[in-house]
Amino acid sequence: MNIDNTVKDQLNLKIIDTVFDPAIYGIEERPVLPRNSAVDAKFDIYMSKQDATVHYKVWLFLSGADLPFVDYVTYQLHESFVEPLRTISRTPSNADCRLVIWTWGIFQVNVTIYDKNGRVYVLTHQLNYGNLLKEYHGKINYNHENPEATYGATLVA
Repeated sequence: MNIDNTVKDQLNLKIIDTVFDPAIYGIEERPVLPRNSAVDAKFDIYMSKQDATVHYKVWLFLSGADLPFVDYVTYQLHESFVEPLRTISRTPSNADCRLVIWTWGIFQVNVTIYDKNGRVYVLTHQLNYGNLLKEYHGKINYNHENPEATYGATLVA
């Protein structure tokens, strides 16, 4: 297949961020949860020892019809990260260029996508995992017994 004939000036891709593990809850912007039942909808948080700030485990990844044309992706995170520039190659074991980060804040991620023909696409993505937290607020029971541990959260019907 000739990529030049399929992909023109843009790729049919979107950037998704979520606190729900996409391997368990699906690769869409909203988690796929069974209806009308109590579900262990886990997401991971931990509390910083220094200032008691809650950090969330967040997955960033690509989704869309043109994913097979992607070679690799560079995510530019907030400057407060120790390594703010992360490059993820598309491989059979990481077909959606998934990156996992721990963060306490919402910020803009600059994303540079490189296709298999060497073309470069620059996108921005405002993290929106906070919307999921707001949506499920009041529906999630948190386990805060050990402030040094990774927490689980249980979604209640």
